[in-house]
Amino acid sequence: PNGYTIGLSSANAAVFQALVGKLPYKTTADYTPILKVADVPPTVAVLPNAPWKNFKELMEDAKKRPNEISIGSSGRFSAADLPVHELMLKTGVKFNMVPFSGGGEALVAAMGGHVNAFVSTPLNIAPQVKAGKLRCLTVFQKGRNALFPDVPSTVELGYNVTHPLSYFVMGPKGLDAEALKTYHKVFLEVVKGKKWEDFANQNGFVVDPVGLADLTKELNEWKATYEMLIRELKIEVAK
Repeated sequence: PNGYTIGLSSANAAVFQALVGKLPYKTTADYTPILKVADVPPTVAVLPNAPWKNFKELMEDAKKRPNEISIGSSGRFSAADLPVHELMLKTGVKFNMVPFSGGGEALVAAMGGHVNAFVSTPLNIAPQVKAGKLRCLTVFQKGRNALFPDVPSTVELGYNVTHPLSYFVMGPKGLDAEALKTYHKVFLEVVKGKKWEDFANQNGFVVDPVGLADLTKELNEWKATYEMLIRELKIEVAK
């Protein structure tokens, strides 16, 4: 904690994995959250000839046909899988979730028509959308995504689920106070800068520079969400 060791993590790794696995850290008290640098929102895509013109139609169809519409993800309870589970719990709609061993495999399966839809990062989907090989239906965020400006977000459509992959800078427990102050200031300047904004837009990231106490609060809110999902989905927890 002398200020010479810092890290970059996601809420999924720092919070969810800590709840389900046997790790040397459990809560935000075991490390020092410094600044959130970006949210990477899950994105839903289908083949161009899919019968649903938009995400509302997909949801309405799934409501009529529980567990019949398949959605691929990068892995069971991954950052691409959990958002759909949260959506299903909040709406009562039931999809047939198909976990693959990585986003690349899920993408290939979706493009081959082996699943009806799939969820991945905006950057993973955008090149295929641009090439006309996939069609984006929605992005799990509040506003529009820079890579899909014409596609309504989940929140716009009335589904209060965002569940991004949130990346943040962190330090060890008991990080030197002056080092913490300096790191927060420097990273905040970067994240609020034009270069980072351009980089974020090019990659479909959402810039949300939450820091220090507010970031700790947000991570603790993530903990409550993940605890709910673990309980409702009966996710196995390492003893």
